[in-house]
Amino acid sequence: MFRYVTEIACDQTQAFRRRSIEPRVRGTSHAQAFNIFDHCVHDVHPSISRTPPPVSLPQTILGQKKCKSEIFVYSFVTILRIRYLWSAGIFLAIKKGMQMKVLIILKSLLIFVFISFYLSCNKASDKSGESTTTELEGTWSTLDCVTVTEEGDQEAVSWAIVFQGSRMTKTVLGYSTSCTDPARPQSFKMIYEFGFTLGSDVSSPSGAKKIDLVLNSIKATPLSDGSVSDFNTSPLCTEITTWKKNEEKDITGETCLGEKLSVGTNSYDIYKLDGTTKLYLGIDAGKFANTDATRPTQLQSFYLEKK
Repeated sequence: MFRYVTEIACDQTQAFRRRSIEPRVRGTSHAQAFNIFDHCVHDVHPSISRTPPPVSLPQTILGQKKCKSEIFVYSFVTILRIRYLWSAGIFLAIKKGMQMKVLIILKSLLIFVFISFYLSCNKASDKSGESTTTELEGTWSTLDCVTVTEEGDQEAVSWAIVFQGSRMTKTVLGYSTSCTDPARPQSFKMIYEFGFTLGSDVSSPSGAKKIDLVLNSIKATPLSDGSVSDFNTSPLCTEITTWKKNEEKDITGETCLGEKLSVGTNSYDIYKLDGTTKLYLGIDAGKFANTDATRPTQLQSFYLEKK
């Protein structure tokens, strides 16, 4: 290690090349050896500072996507610029037979620093990726079949809603007949993806609170021949008439049932918790309540149970 360092550091002056400096170092004291190294590096190469630069990492690196790659670059550059680490290596290398041990020590130290920075980076990234949970966190679902009021009509459906952090996924499974029909053939499936925030209490109904939704996506799937016909001829969405049974389509941004449901469309709803296992949602008017003034003022008669 010492031979390599002196060869590179003193390349521009013959007085400090390896074959002339090596005998001199062997016969010198440790203090003299430090002086030789110091002169070689700093007098021959004055651009190298005698004072080790401060070691710091930009705050913006931690918790960012580039963290893992940039942290290694910064740690590597930092180690190379710590003059005293190399001085310590040369101090040990003066003793005969210590070169390999010094190399192992330096490599171990580099690995230790890399791992330390890497773990710190991961810890910061994990913290930055954490999402705040709410009182609705978890999976909620209705009974096998419930009757939903929409636009004055009643539909036989089942709901399953997953709240995760600030995301909400609502799956609606529709039936061709009423809930009293034991057979209840499946008719369609809708999957809604929202971002959501919980708000303050509403004046009515008592105990209910606001929940504001932002649409991310909607997917629809006809599950029966009758639904395929209805989706294509009614049609469900103005510009989609190629529906096939059991084939899912992303209808985000399409005009469906008179509404253009684009990404970012706002919807305003209410909810009420009964204890910690029963969740009631507002009566859907059949269309997205796109202003606070059109927020529902009544709750559905059925509830979703936490699983």
